Amino acid sequence: MVLDSLRTIDAEKAMGIEAWSVVLGLAPPSFGPLLDSAVKAVPPGPESDYGSAMLRMLKGEVAEGRRQFARTLARGDSRLTSQIRGLVVAGDGLGLILQGDSVAGIRRMREGLDLAAAPDIGEESAYLRLQFALALAARPETRVEGMRWLRYGFETLPLYKPLTFLALGHAYEAAGRRDSAAVAYSRFLRLWDKADPELPGRVGEAKAALQEVSKEPF
Repeated sequence: MVLDSLRTIDAEKAMGIEAWSVVLGLAPPSFGPLLDSAVKAVPPGPESDYGSAMLRMLKGEVAEGRRQFARTLARGDSRLTSQIRGLVVAGDGLGLILQGDSVAGIRRMREGLDLAAAPDIGEESAYLRLQFALALAARPETRVEGMRWLRYGFETLPLYKPLTFLALGHAYEAAGRRDSAAVAYSRFLRLWDKADPELPGRVGEAKAALQEVSKEPF
């Protein structure tokens, strides 16, 4: 297994990949405890606070996650770099979206991602950037920008790239671009045609969507 080999070289990197695989739904549910282990492995400080707040939100404790983000920003910890501050702000924006305020959430996520932007933070910000792209693509007013993020924002991230094709398919379909949607769904299915049996949901979703957009219009 690739991760077994990576673990012998860089155990921290391997744990990070496994953890994000769980978050993205790319690992069986039995891998869930990895998230807690990954957060606990981070030394105490702003980065650990960020991870803990994100974990709360992923578990559905959105309000508490946002409160923890606010506490992290309010402490004035000298270890709070602009990159980590940006991730905290963007995470809070995601919390706003999860609480139903997509306009304010998108605005706050944009602020945070702009602040966090740096050549060496691409992987750390990838999940938030994906959620930002999905939020943009879900709104007619910002859909074109969201599709741009999905098409070009994850070229070097193989963990995320297949999911962007599925998201693009839905965005193209919402925009009435059935042919483009069919291409995107097909590309996703080519990449996921050998998905683990424990992960059938997205494959079935893409197949059903492809069948729908491939129908002859009335």
